[in-house]
Amino acid sequence: MFPQLSRVHELRALIADPSTESAYFRQDFDDRLCKSAARREAWIAREREFQGLDDVAWAFLKEEARPYLMRKDKKGRGWQQLFNILNQASAYNFLRQQLGCATVRFVPRDPNMETPDLEGKTGSCTVLCEVKTIAVSEIEITARCGGTGSYTGPGLGEGFFTKLLADIDKARNQMVAYSGDSPTRKIAYITIEFDDSLGEYTDAHYLQIDGFLEGRHLAAEVVFFNRQTAFHPKIDMKNAVIINE
Repeated sequence: MFPQLSRVHELRALIADPSTESAYFRQDFDDRLCKSAARREAWIAREREFQGLDDVAWAFLKEEARPYLMRKDKKGRGWQQLFNILNQASAYNFLRQQLGCATVRFVPRDPNMETPDLEGKTGSCTVLCEVKTIAVSEIEITARCGGTGSYTGPGLGEGFFTKLLADIDKARNQMVAYSGDSPTRKIAYITIEFDDSLGEYTDAHYLQIDGFLEGRHLAAEVVFFNRQTAFHPKIDMKNAVIINE
């Protein structure tokens, strides 16, 4: 048991039977942390994000994550849905720590209306934030499932940029549906999981994204969350905000 991972272990405690294959946190979770410094550091980083949430926000996020702790995708994406939910923690911290929002809350889902993930207040301004994750491509998933792996170079294809613009438009539509005509600041907070799993080309990828965004009118403000690896340094962008963690 790692006491510095208290909120991570709260998530783990939501799993009734950690021996089942569909459970993300298995019985040997602590042993795997002991054996892998990279895995341990990754979860320590997640814990820092979780600790930034107040008690109400943390309780909400846990309940959002609960159904996905035992829902492993059978087509090779593992627990992608779980991490899509957990990625919202870094967006919450961005609103609090970077934008200085005095209050931030997760927006409850409404079956009758599209909603953003987060709402904050900075002065008299309402800030809405929708969190999106661009996951590994289907081609890469197929290659990994087949045990072959695929070539990953520094170039991003047209399909990636089509997906990026679609996610930004979708985020804006969700925020507009929620806010109506009310003046709000609208932020699409995007985490990208490149096919290059080791992150060797991350700097080149973001350079290409930055060039793509230059001079382009986007449907919402865009913030990228860059979870750093040992293979690349801090990333800088001219045409979007990027958070390096």
